[in-house]
Amino acid sequence: MMLLKKLFNGLIKFRRNKQKMKHIIHIVLSIVLLSICNNIFGQNLKRKGMLGIRYEAINDSIAKTLGLSKTTGILIKDIIEGYTASKAKLHKGDVITAINENEINSSGDLLSAIAGQREGYEIVFEVIRKEKYLKIITKVVPKPYESYKNAEVIYDEIPFSKGYLRCIIDKPADKGKYPAIFFIQGYTCSSIDNMGETHAYDRVLRGLLAKGYVIFKTEKPGMGDCQGTGECDEIDFFTELSAFQAAYDQLDKYEFIDRDNIFIFGHSIGGVIASLLKQSLKAKGIAVYGTVVNSWFEYFVETNRLQNIFMGADYMENDLQFHKKLPFLYEFMVLKKSPKELAKDSVNKEILEKEWQWDGGNKIMSRNYLYWQQLQEPGQIEAWKNTGSFVLSIWGAADFVAFSPDEHKTIADVVNYYHPGKGKYMEIPEIDHSFTKVADRFEAAKYWFDNEYRINNFNPAIIEELDKWMKELMNSKE
Repeated sequence: MMLLKKLFNGLIKFRRNKQKMKHIIHIVLSIVLLSICNNIFGQNLKRKGMLGIRYEAINDSIAKTLGLSKTTGILIKDIIEGYTASKAKLHKGDVITAINENEINSSGDLLSAIAGQREGYEIVFEVIRKEKYLKIITKVVPKPYESYKNAEVIYDEIPFSKGYLRCIIDKPADKGKYPAIFFIQGYTCSSIDNMGETHAYDRVLRGLLAKGYVIFKTEKPGMGDCQGTGECDEIDFFTELSAFQAAYDQLDKYEFIDRDNIFIFGHSIGGVIASLLKQSLKAKGIAVYGTVVNSWFEYFVETNRLQNIFMGADYMENDLQFHKKLPFLYEFMVLKKSPKELAKDSVNKEILEKEWQWDGGNKIMSRNYLYWQQLQEPGQIEAWKNTGSFVLSIWGAADFVAFSPDEHKTIADVVNYYHPGKGKYMEIPEIDHSFTKVADRFEAAKYWFDNEYRINNFNPAIIEELDKWMKELMNSKE
């Protein structure tokens, strides 16, 4: 898995790119501090807040210029009107030294101090303004809700674990019953709330909304407004699956959903979850894109064989590294050894640290290691055998992440074997894992980290093909 670390970092950037949730200086701090949407159902979840500043960390040069005795705090570079910092009457040039008595010595400190703040909570800023110490108290202002033209946005909540998951339903504005798409996102711990109009998911779902579908989105535990659900990067796969199951079970409460025309659309690992859901309401169709059907041990093995080549690896070096990493993959995915146990071997420790983003504890590639190991357990063939829904398995011909057309064909083949005529395989040319228009898998790898290219080269074919397939099913007699 040479370059795997870069690949998964790229996947995270894809999800978070337009949310601007990066720990860098000079950022817009919409920080998950996460008012006016069309409807809010349920009163248990308070909206997360938005601080609304651009800032940078204090260095020696800035400290000297401001007459500070030490390099602590963060310097406000700009205030965004209408949010918490503006309400507190913080000023450009203020230095925030503490929030709610938590010292602020870095960007990480700021993020931690603000992360749990919700609408209406009291928040106390300690600031230095022109060499004077000030304590300023105000109430947290909520992050804006998402909105679309000619659509109604509903924020609801789902009981889960010891709290509530946030779900967001986007629907056509007119009254009536509409076909619904239950969307399941990929593996990263990223919010699906107000993603931004250049985010690939938002583009796909907004396009389908405009074609007359209700879009049902669910935050993963710990993301967005969720509370008491556990944290996304700490839960395992089966907990995540149960969260989406709880969300799917809620579909029946909405009168505007056409019960005869419910569809599930899973992207990447979302496609795995889509196959495993117990359909409390029968789904007419399940569409998956860029997913996996073989075991995840096999997927990671093939990743070493193929994916690195698309990313420019030398063939001989890749082969040498493959044989070096194969025992590690077997011990981790099949024998299910923990990272700490694996790290007792120096070769495994190097692989964990350099390529799997091991944090020294339980997290690998931004998730609990059990998340990855449990992906090995569900029987995907059996899951697709047992679905009675129509199935559309889509492979993007430039997808170098879910790089196997054969796996996508297998999904359709399995469905057709047990339910003749219900499975369909589709290959869309010039589209990669995140719906970017590129020539092939090599070009997809080339532009994987080029956000500007990806924003300017979205491929809408995914919208058109999904819409065409769903409408054909809705118009059929079955």
